Amino acid sequence: METISKNLDYYMGLPYTVVIEPDEDNDGGTYYVARALELTGCIGDGDTPEEALESLAIHKRMWIESQLADGASIPEPQQKFNDYTKLIA
Repeated sequence: METISKNLDYYMGLPYTVVIEPDEDNDGGTYYVARALELTGCIGDGDTPEEALESLAIHKRMWIESQLADGASIPEPQQKFNDYTKLIA
């Protein structure tokens, strides 16, 4: 049986569940927040949904790098959401 090395590339390639929601800033303007549901506290934001996804991809990488450096566990995607998952990389 082949052993899979669970490194940064492994986790970055997983299809985490992403939710993008509009939010309102203090001036009444709209911006978007993207969250990787399985990665607690891993969020990105932007003026458009696309910018929020780009921001999330950057923060996802930093989040995973931090967890790996600390030797902490990193959750994998929830199977029940895989049909609705947006892959970010």
